[in-house]
Amino acid sequence: MRLVLLVAVLGAASVIGNPAHRASSEERAVGAAATFGDASDLGSMQGKALAQPVVGMAATRTGKGYWLVARDGGIFSFGDARFFGSTGAIRLNQPIVGMTATGSGGGYWFVAADGGIFAYGDAKFYGSTGGARLAAPIVGMASTPTGKGYWLVSRDGSVFAFGDARSFGSPDVATSITGMTVTSSGLGYWLAASDGRIFAFGDARSLNPVGGATPTPTVAVAATPDGSGYWTAARTGAVRAYGSATQYGAASAGSAVVGMARTPSGKGYWLVTAQGDVLTKASTTTAAGTYAFLSRTSTGLPMRYNPCAPVRYVINPAGAPAGAVDEVRESFRRLGAATGISFVDAGTTTESHIRIGTGTRASYQPQRYGVGQWAPILVSWVTASDEPVLAGNVLGYGGSTSYWSSVTDQAYVTGEVVFDRDLSLVRAGFGPGLTRGNLVQHEIGHVAGLDHVQDRGQVMYPSISDRSPDGYGPGDRAGLAQLGAQGGCLRTASPV
Repeated sequence: MRLVLLVAVLGAASVIGNPAHRASSEERAVGAAATFGDASDLGSMQGKALAQPVVGMAATRTGKGYWLVARDGGIFSFGDARFFGSTGAIRLNQPIVGMTATGSGGGYWFVAADGGIFAYGDAKFYGSTGGARLAAPIVGMASTPTGKGYWLVSRDGSVFAFGDARSFGSPDVATSITGMTVTSSGLGYWLAASDGRIFAFGDARSLNPVGGATPTPTVAVAATPDGSGYWTAARTGAVRAYGSATQYGAASAGSAVVGMARTPSGKGYWLVTAQGDVLTKASTTTAAGTYAFLSRTSTGLPMRYNPCAPVRYVINPAGAPAGAVDEVRESFRRLGAATGISFVDAGTTTESHIRIGTGTRASYQPQRYGVGQWAPILVSWVTASDEPVLAGNVLGYGGSTSYWSSVTDQAYVTGEVVFDRDLSLVRAGFGPGLTRGNLVQHEIGHVAGLDHVQDRGQVMYPSISDRSPDGYGPGDRAGLAQLGAQGGCLRTASPV
């Protein structure tokens, strides 16, 4: 009987307190995470102070990076996206409303509401409407496949072509256009209206929807690489697929979605919000609130612990702030109440955290924790020099490891939570806001299987702040219920 190991799936929390503290968050996900296809989380401006809201994004040609552009033309690069310049320090006549990248990935254009064009890297200037009198402001742009031209589209549907771009028409009905995307040949384009209508011109075909809810108000549209399909995204995070496009999920955004970009393979997409959050995973919104799962089994069910067997945890108290050990015990009690799982305090331990990248914690340690039993969940406190993941305002992270065999269910069997020894940014005890209780409940929520959500009403929001609820919110509890007794018993593998 062969056992299968799935590497631990981790989530982390940062803190937002005094605005002088810029928060950051770290998240590791290796395994069956419920992502929007092959769109990887390469970073975002989540939790960080922005001078102006983000208005759009563009992906690199490798799919291993992307740019975000703000209203003032500030540019934020992630992954293999390089910085080629910005208008962040320039006084603009009109705000930036969108961007597009060159086919080489070696440059990009920004477009302003008056049609002013700003070219960087290997992007060339082919003209603009900056000096023209427009009936309606520009709302978006797209480049030709050659990179030797581009289109601008205004809110009333007027299309302006420059370089080797050709105009193929505009809507002949009153509408409010929010974006455009181009066919693979460059001989046609689609225009998306805020009411969900799509207008096709040139060799662009009108396609039938194949998945997702009708996204209104629609804010973005992106075509598949071969031009045989496209996606539309709504301000709420809803996504709808048309033609050959596959629906990879939707998001419940905490702030307005303002743009989307597909991966080069066409097998995934990113969404970006006005706050600079890049969304790559699906979440569920019910009347209770929003929740999401860190990982899923091969059958699509949430990965979880067996709720019909006790789950042990141990605490290494070295370096823990005064009262923190009791806060951990109370937090596991609350997690047990929310899930119906019996989390058992197995006492203290001298087992130490292994720095990420230098080794892996053994899930079976018979000499330390007993023969025939998986190692308990480990809770410990370290310094940022011991664990660089805790640098900046990241105060902790947590996650679990799953094992299974051909005759058992995929399930978590142990986990780990690590906190920074310096928790001065949060106050001791429980209650709403910046409390250590909220931090601990957030991290052991990851251990149970919850992921971050873009909903400040839940403790699983990526950052703890003065707006955090008093422990688990209604969405958190709805997700935890599914991860616990509500999901029924599991057949778990033996470590022997």
